Amino acid sequence: MKKLLVITLFSLCSLIDATVSAQNWNPVGSGMNADVDALAVYNGDLYAGGYFTLAGGVSVNNIAQWNGSGWSVVGTGITGANALVYALAVYNGNLYAGGQFTTAGGNAATNIAMWNGTAWSAVGSGITGAGSYVYALTVYNGSLIAGGYFATAGGNPASNIAAWNGTTWTALGSGINANGIASLTVFDSVLYAGGQFTTAGGNPAANIAQWNGSTWSALGTGLTGSFVDGNCLAIYKHALYAAGYFDTAGGVKANYVASWNGTKWDSVLSGFQLGWGAPRAMTVANGQLYVGGGMSKAGGMNINNMASWNGTKWDSVGSGFQDTGVYALCVYNSELYAGGIFESSGSTTTDYIARWNHITGINNINEIANSLDAYPNPSRGQLTIKSAVASGKSSVKVYNVLGEQVYSQLSTSNAEVSVNLSSQPNGVYLYRVFGDSGNLIGEGKLMIQK
Repeated sequence: MKKLLVITLFSLCSLIDATVSAQNWNPVGSGMNADVDALAVYNGDLYAGGYFTLAGGVSVNNIAQWNGSGWSVVGTGITGANALVYALAVYNGNLYAGGQFTTAGGNAATNIAMWNGTAWSAVGSGITGAGSYVYALTVYNGSLIAGGYFATAGGNPASNIAAWNGTTWTALGSGINANGIASLTVFDSVLYAGGQFTTAGGNPAANIAQWNGSTWSALGTGLTGSFVDGNCLAIYKHALYAAGYFDTAGGVKANYVASWNGTKWDSVLSGFQLGWGAPRAMTVANGQLYVGGGMSKAGGMNINNMASWNGTKWDSVGSGFQDTGVYALCVYNSELYAGGIFESSGSTTTDYIARWNHITGINNINEIANSLDAYPNPSRGQLTIKSAVASGKSSVKVYNVLGEQVYSQLSTSNAEVSVNLSSQPNGVYLYRVFGDSGNLIGEGKLMIQK
């Protein structure tokens, strides 16, 4: 393979509302000299990981930093024989890189490493096993979750998935079998894993499974035909979307993309027609679900490896990418960025990374007038949320820009709740406050600025 306690902060990516004023993808500087497999935002900059030695003409080692105007090195980068970065994620104020490598910043680091903004360091004794690699990273229940193909994490048995709490690695039950995990996401206090496997926690699970913090379980009869590839799990309009090399989902004809509503699988219109490959990347922005990969058509229309879904119909995204496809998607500075193995969009040279302009604004939020107040706002991450109408217990959930849960809290009073998001990166978030019966009290926007 290449590749929801209940105040809630939802992903900005799932709430961005935009209009697109251009029909072309634009270059990001002069791009890279080889494929980009991972994208993430950290400390106000965009980070790209993959298999490249040049970024904007600057010599780098498989990872580079974009500040909106130019590329720069990330220390001495990620190295080792055929080193490659497959995944990037932010956890506890640091950037983590996963992939297949032996050193980071000149220090020994097996398949996973941490960047604190200044220097690289190992993550315990790393992720190991014959042919091992880390293919996906996310944050769940206060821990960094690594998925991929491996036998041990920190020297302890861990079958293809493990959790890092900042100090030690632990397994998630008996893990996932076969060829392991390609994608991870979090929704409603549940961790979802997709890949190529037949069991999760020893129970039958066809290529997709869920972890509730203590046990693994299947999602119906799962995804059959083949597997979930790349970063192809996302939450959109309160449903889980999955894409990859599969043709049925829960027994329903799916054509490489399907949605799970918590009870059953559904097809997404007529799905995709494949070109050189399957879908490999998903994100939510502009109030739409964006899917990139190697698809030639979506819902019967030509898309050139890049499509958007608004809940009703598929559309192309500008000219798409004519040569091969997309491996990673991310929103940065109100633009949608795509990385992959493409070299052009229409007549524009893009060299493995491109940006789609003018994703601007945020969806109107259903705030209940005078019922909520968050202060200070903006904040450095520590703030108080006050409710004028709530009584009794409340609960809190927090999501990062990827739609992943990164914070949870229970409170015995809805009047005021202290929230500590100091470990989260700068950006705009949405919070929701629920009462003890699960009723929505209100919601609003927050900004973290450090």
